[in-house]
Amino acid sequence: MPQILTIIIKGGIVMIPLLACSLISLALSIERILFWTRLKSKAVINEILALVEKGEYEQALKLGKNSPQPIARVLAAGIAHRNPAPAKAMEAAAQGEIPVLKSRLGILDTIVTLAPLLGLLGTVVGMIGSFDVMADGGIGQPHAEGVGRAVAFSLALASRAVAGEPEKKEDTFNLPPVVVQDQGASYVAPESTFSKFPVPLQDTPQSVTILPEKLIQEQAGTTLRDALRNVPGITATAGEGGGNQGDVFTIRGFNARNDTFIDGVRDSGSYFRDSFNFESVEVLKGPSSTFFGRGSTGGIINQVSKAPRLDANYSGILSGGMGQFWRRTMDVNQPLTQVLPNAALRLNLMAHRDNVVERDVIESDAWICAVDRLRLRHSDAGDDQLPDAA
Repeated sequence: MPQILTIIIKGGIVMIPLLACSLISLALSIERILFWTRLKSKAVINEILALVEKGEYEQALKLGKNSPQPIARVLAAGIAHRNPAPAKAMEAAAQGEIPVLKSRLGILDTIVTLAPLLGLLGTVVGMIGSFDVMADGGIGQPHAEGVGRAVAFSLALASRAVAGEPEKKEDTFNLPPVVVQDQGASYVAPESTFSKFPVPLQDTPQSVTILPEKLIQEQAGTTLRDALRNVPGITATAGEGGGNQGDVFTIRGFNARNDTFIDGVRDSGSYFRDSFNFESVEVLKGPSSTFFGRGSTGGIINQVSKAPRLDANYSGILSGGMGQFWRRTMDVNQPLTQVLPNAALRLNLMAHRDNVVERDVIESDAWICAVDRLRLRHSDAGDDQLPDAA
């Protein structure tokens, strides 16, 4: 004991916080050990569970509330709220018991971090005192040589203390693997059908949106208006300000009546455009006079017609609904390789009738026949409508 006091006295003022940290750590460690030792007893918990099995809930609740064990208090919370939601009540009570279990651990964590720093500070203070002794007595004196050895020994201990301090490692979590599979983007067109765009769309310095035939069919679209609802920035007008009948669109606020095309050819007619013969619809936003000639600032709408292919295909769609609505389309693609090596014929037919429910006079009839053979295209269309003027 006298030797310990002598070491503390010679250590100087730095030994006071080191001694305080040691005593506090020892006291907290003993207190936590006793606390967790008491929690090992399961007598109270077993007694509470036995009372619950007998149906004596009030006695079990009283015993759990008065118990010093956190698990008993959690069980008491579940018993008190056994009818509405015992699981949630026990979960909330457990959350409240966690701070009790973690109490004083923060102080120990602070002491663990602070103690090596205090030890290093004591080493520095001792080195300063040693150099003072060496300066006063001279390096050649015997006691100065001993001081030098003490300084070297102190440096070695300090380096070992810093190097030996364990690094805090972050917790690692093993997440389940994520498997990504390419299912194919059926709605994405890699390039435009327009011959003036020789590079893929991703390399084209223009805002281009392509709506394929599959997207229009799956949305049950029947008109160009239905297709263009997928493109932001396009508005379909309804003849405001005494405008023309038919499809009138605005792109980014600019009128696009003269910016509608079919296969790159201007289509400025005032009529309602059906989508039965669309291979796709292309929308270019921004000035496009470089590709399509004179036009507005908003952009252009290009309708791509179905072209013959060298594989045989026959399909049709029949639709019906209320108000005497019916619609029939037929798509026939027939190769003519017996006539020419790369020849084919494609015929598209459409008949449409659509009245308005609970309106006796309003009606709409349309039929279209489109033929494409040897890249020579011909289309006949008829439209008979009585619009709603009410």
